[in-house]
Amino acid sequence: MVFLGLAISMLSCETESSRNLGLNTNFLSLKPSNNYSKLFANGNGDTVSVYLSANEAGTQNFDDGYQLGALGNGKTSVETRTYILSCDTPYIRFNYQFYIGSNAADFRAYSDFLTLAIEDSNGGLGEMIAFRYQNDTVYLQSSNTVYRDSLTLIGQSFTEVFNPNISDPNENLLFYFKLNSGLVGFRTRDGIIYELVN
Repeated sequence: MVFLGLAISMLSCETESSRNLGLNTNFLSLKPSNNYSKLFANGNGDTVSVYLSANEAGTQNFDDGYQLGALGNGKTSVETRTYILSCDTPYIRFNYQFYIGSNAADFRAYSDFLTLAIEDSNGGLGEMIAFRYQNDTVYLQSSNTVYRDSLTLIGQSFTEVFNPNISDPNENLLFYFKLNSGLVGFRTRDGIIYELVN
């Protein structure tokens, strides 16, 4: 009987000191849909298909609270999600990475984060865009980002668009992102611009 009481006590201590944190479903609405397939066109009228090629859910485990700062001590398992949009010709990969990190300013002591990056066959663009979901509001997290009220790429105009601020004048690889629409355009290393058609 004493052994049973001790076992229950140990089990409840483990439960109290461990936690599972899931990404906020409102913030996850920024992800591409499971059947994502969109056409993009360049200035010559050539169209390419951009499609969802990877959709991965996982967890990241922390044994010490200091790794997540304000979350405190104990075992913490946090949800992660990765979505990759692909274009085969030209070869482009556009990455969405959702994860959870410490944030003392958030009433939960943590926030959800989204980083956006692009890469081609020569590697990734050094600059990314990051957003933070804190207290039911989306904030721009990265300072090296350009925000445009309106942007015309080829023939279409898009409002409220973000793109990385490229510091290298010889770098052409770039992407354009709108919070409620996702990827609206990109530029290859050859300087060819593609804009969203549908």
